[in-house]
Amino acid sequence: EKGIEGGQPIAKIFRQQPEGFHRFLPGLERLLPLEVPEARGEELIHEPALPELLDHTARLYLLGRVFGILLEAKASEQAIRRQTMKAATDNADDLIEKLTLLYNKARQHGITAELADIMGGAEALREGR
Repeated sequence: EKGIEGGQPIAKIFRQQPEGFHRFLPGLERLLPLEVPEARGEELIHEPALPELLDHTARLYLLGRVFGILLEAKASEQAIRRQTMKAATDNADDLIEKLTLLYNKARQHGITAELADIMGGAEALREGR
């Protein structure tokens, strides 16, 4: 968002603000006007002129701040992806564990049924003698 307020340019940016390690909340940050502290002590001579210096410094600040916000947005995206992938991996591990248990029970049931058939056949042969 940009505009003019009180004769000064204003600029605000929406961004993901980190709240802990894996949590990011949307927020609005004011970039302009810059908050400049009051001068203390004697006046200094600036080379180049102060308005030119402030203009250049403000541009560098804005460029650095926007770049930092973009880096934070990319980091939040990666953190959320990592968290999602971990949840998917954990769910897959749980599913594998359940399916392995189900497979082993079915296999055990099949083996038990085969042994019962073999034992029944052996018993029938023994009685038939």
